Amino acid sequence: MLGSFGGLEVAKRALHAQQTALYTTGHNIANANTAGYTRQRVNFNATTPFPPASRNRPQIPGGQIGTGVEAGSIERIRDSFIDKQYRQENAKVGYYTSKADIMSKMETILNEPSEAGLSHTMDQFWQALQDLSVNPEDSGARSVVKERAIALAESFQYVHSSLQDVRANLKNEIGGVGETDVNSIIDQINQLNGQIAKIEPHGYVPNDLYDQRDSLIDELSEYVDINVSYRESTGQPSPIAEGIVTITLNTENTSVENNGSDPITLVNGSVDIIAGSDEAVNHVFVDFDNQNNVQAMFFAQPDRDLTSEEQIEALVANYDQEVFIYGGEL
Repeated sequence: MLGSFGGLEVAKRALHAQQTALYTTGHNIANANTAGYTRQRVNFNATTPFPPASRNRPQIPGGQIGTGVEAGSIERIRDSFIDKQYRQENAKVGYYTSKADIMSKMETILNEPSEAGLSHTMDQFWQALQDLSVNPEDSGARSVVKERAIALAESFQYVHSSLQDVRANLKNEIGGVGETDVNSIIDQINQLNGQIAKIEPHGYVPNDLYDQRDSLIDELSEYVDINVSYRESTGQPSPIAEGIVTITLNTENTSVENNGSDPITLVNGSVDIIAGSDEAVNHVFVDFDNQNNVQAMFFAQPDRDLTSEEQIEALVANYDQEVFIYGGEL
């Protein structure tokens, strides 16, 4: 039977378990304004009853006597369904936000309707031609037509050069996003995969690393339409461990050429790849033509010995079926 202090032991375990819950509550309150933080909770488990099955006796009421409670694990309260829906819509928001920004810049350049816009300048030119048609011998009317024609040509030149500047800026923006922001996010997710792969096999649940990884995945979804999947870590992971993430490009509505039907992988979390290694990632490389139009978008493993420009040149020159190339609408 239980010793004389059995009841005190049950109470002590209960206090320790509830104290853990208070610590977790305090942690949640402290991080209420932390970007990307996910609220956590303690899962309580009943401790092993007395006596164990091998020593069970009919004299004990109910066969076994409970020995209290313990804090079994701490997990995040996060809805994977909402995560998926958010990332799908976030990709659309990012696309239309960029499109609206470009349209706004073009609207500013065209400056319509206004008295300084291209439409008003053309109206003045046609009006001058009509006046000249009435009085073709009038030197004043001819002079007005000449000046209005010069103003119209200058307006066209201004619009053309301004739109070319916007195109050049877009090239820099796309190149910067593709080769800096997106690749940096991909690398950070891959590094977190490597850290998680070293912790989970020992039964630990790295909630803070999960938060960091989810925040980066959410950020990545703003730039590209992605699919996210998970695999269980090797060793003896906790049942609530989330595992190693694999991120692929969603190409259902695009024209993509690659080396088969396999999806384009940005972060590879498969068991035969070392999480956190260069082999686990594919970077984005953008190639432009002479008119600053996107000519191709490559997805390939990074070569740390080459600059981004050098690797793009190598990919263009040595394109084969082992290199992913995107040829659809951005």
